[in-house]
Amino acid sequence: MKCLARACYRLCLLVYPEDFRRQFESSMVATFDELVRSRGTISVLSREVLDVLVQGLRERAARGRRSRPNKTASTAELWLKDLRYAARTLVRSPSFALVVVVSLALGIGANTAIFTLVNAMLLKPMPVKAPEELVAVYAMRPTHRFPSNFSYQNYLDLREEKKIFRDLVGFYGSPVSLHASSEPELVWSELVTENYFEGLGVSAASGRLFESTDVEAPVVVLSYEFWRRRFLGAVDVVGRVVRLNGHAFTVLGVAAPGFTGAKMLGFNPDLWVPLTWHRQIHPGDDGLLERRHGGWLNVRGRLAPGVTLAEAQAALGTIAARLEAAYPEANKDWQLHVYKSPRKTEPFLEVMTGGAIPVAAGALLAIVLIVLLVACANVASLQLARSMGREKEMALRISLGASRRQILRQLLLESLLLCTAAGLLGLWLGGRLLNLALRMNPVLDFSVDFGATTVADARVLGFTLVVSVLAGLVSGLLPAARASRRDVAATLAERGSSGRGAGRRFIVIPQLALSLVALVVAGLLIRSFDNMKAASPGFDTESIALASFNLELQGYDKAEARELGRQLLDRMRGLPEISAASLAFPLPLDAYQESAVVVPMDAALGQEEEELWLSYSAVSEDYFETIGTPLLAGRGFRREDSEERPLVAVVNETMRARCGRKRARSAGNFGSAARATLLKLSA
Repeated sequence: MKCLARACYRLCLLVYPEDFRRQFESSMVATFDELVRSRGTISVLSREVLDVLVQGLRERAARGRRSRPNKTASTAELWLKDLRYAARTLVRSPSFALVVVVSLALGIGANTAIFTLVNAMLLKPMPVKAPEELVAVYAMRPTHRFPSNFSYQNYLDLREEKKIFRDLVGFYGSPVSLHASSEPELVWSELVTENYFEGLGVSAASGRLFESTDVEAPVVVLSYEFWRRRFLGAVDVVGRVVRLNGHAFTVLGVAAPGFTGAKMLGFNPDLWVPLTWHRQIHPGDDGLLERRHGGWLNVRGRLAPGVTLAEAQAALGTIAARLEAAYPEANKDWQLHVYKSPRKTEPFLEVMTGGAIPVAAGALLAIVLIVLLVACANVASLQLARSMGREKEMALRISLGASRRQILRQLLLESLLLCTAAGLLGLWLGGRLLNLALRMNPVLDFSVDFGATTVADARVLGFTLVVSVLAGLVSGLLPAARASRRDVAATLAERGSSGRGAGRRFIVIPQLALSLVALVVAGLLIRSFDNMKAASPGFDTESIALASFNLELQGYDKAEARELGRQLLDRMRGLPEISAASLAFPLPLDAYQESAVVVPMDAALGQEEEELWLSYSAVSEDYFETIGTPLLAGRGFRREDSEERPLVAVVNETMRARCGRKRARSAGNFGSAARATLLKLSA
């Protein structure tokens, strides 16, 4: 044991330099043997080995430093010395430093906020495995302006094309009433195919996600944010039973942090449910999975290995023709399109707008960049004025041996120190500005995903760093260059310089031009907001109160919901504070949308040149009196307008102009259980 310990100790001595070992190795080994005999092998070996390694490495490092040229050490010391001097100089001028930091921070913060939004919507990929492989598939018809989604039956046929798609997933959103342990609450759910998480490449933060065996099981997967917010991050959430619309579902797992679905500018899903349980989540759609008509299922997927986007698009043309021939009534004039979809933005929007979205984002960045340039010009003017007050200081330093390069370096270090502080403050301000902008969204039943977060990622941090450094160089380079080129003799003799105004003119002219551009843009923006505020939405916005509910999610059928709505209206109208009340869904300017195909009475269904896709609201009597919208002709709804009597509708001026005086019929299904009560308050 002692021989092994000695060999280990000698091996550790190799970290020392060779000349050191030749001089001291024998005495160190003898001391080690003496310590082993007196104190024991294990304790001495553990302590001495650590000491030898630390001291040996320290000796090698010290010799390495001593062997380096003095030029490197002196250069580092000079930079450090100039940095300390720059910091002391700024501390002695706190007012100047504060004005510069705040001015630049406002410009940097605005750029950071806008870039964070652009990054989230246009640059940041989805938090899934290999997002660059994801594609989106849409159906198009020549007479329709926008693409549509798929029916479940068409999705199943498309998913069988294994030569084109490796995976193809489907999903659609729906509100659901959740009852876990406390009072029921309305949350947003997504009904998804069983391969949803596997196809997108989403991992589980806890438990597991859906598999093919879960299609018949009442299970649910929670989003990470909803799990933290609603269940307080409980570790035992997996296996709990929650009630969705009164039906028991078992929590199967929690999705990975940051994953909030595959679609932006929609409601954030709080949970996911297998599509086969749609009857429990979305009552009233019993034949939804069996029908081939209609497009409601969003489709995302991954192409098969070796298949390019162009090859997939060509193959989809053949598939669309085959499905149209097999099901001509549902798939007439059907066209299929596939787009790359690495981000949550709808890829067809970029195609339909002709690339206007990136242009708009670039315009926003250009506007805030102008603001930053104006701030840089202001700071440059301040630094130029300050440098004139330090002319004697700089001249004295040059006369004492400092080079002009050293003077320039020190002044640039002062500018970079200011911009570092401004960058940190601007990063914080950018997060607060973005958070404030996101809070200006209308109050809705569910949280809306705009793809932006106040948490900065590496791309945002890098952008802020680059902007801060460039701002420091732009605002400090000209003042530093002018200060380092002063005539030492003339400055010490206090003789004036005829060229003092040239630098200021060089700054002031672009400063005025940029300020004028910023003022014009700000004026146009304020004018646009003022016009939007002054525009009449066509209904009263001052004395309307809203109470929302969804009776379908509580298990009421349409007849029961209709009767309860009537009782509610009768009670509300009896209150002295209320002058009118009505039921409606969706409300004006609501985030929800209900639409139907409307055709003239003398046209056959399927004649797409005669079809009109219209948005509609299902309302009760006194609706127009409640919202304060006058009728130009005809009458409003009455309580006796029921399904047993001829169906009636009230149209707006736009539809009247498009349809003329033709009688029209709906190819859709109007009407649903009321989800909102409008109350007009008495003055």
